[in-house]
Amino acid sequence: MQREAVVARLLRGLVGGDDLTLAGVLHPSARMLLDTGDGVGGDIHGRADVIRGLRSLLSRHADAAPQTAHVNGSTGLVLRRHDGAVVVVVCLDLDAAGAIRTVWVTADASRLRHWNRRQDDGPDRRGSPMPSQNGPPPGRS
Repeated sequence: MQREAVVARLLRGLVGGDDLTLAGVLHPSARMLLDTGDGVGGDIHGRADVIRGLRSLLSRHADAAPQTAHVNGSTGLVLRRHDGAVVVVVCLDLDAAGAIRTVWVTADASRLRHWNRRQDDGPDRRGSPMPSQNGPPPGRS
């Protein structure tokens, strides 16, 4: 399955509250790594727990809507508030069959600064505060 289709299904499952759709795109041993910037982040293992983690993320940011975005060179997700501010960036690592193996979540405001630059602050430098899909987040080994 193409990445864009997987991300679209993930988005549909999140917006529609459809855990079966979410389970259908997540690998059984999926993992979610959270960088909250406050030392509370974490590492969640297993499809059911990742689904709960994604639901919790949405409820903590009820003022933001999930949408697709170009993240780390490929399609991912952001949670964007009505004022346009990005509060969460999600990067996805897929296996060869198209199942999501790892969900990298960045909600650290300092790492999201360039996602929230106003246009008069200079050129749009939107890029990923997320790690490369081939390695751990920056600053972690």
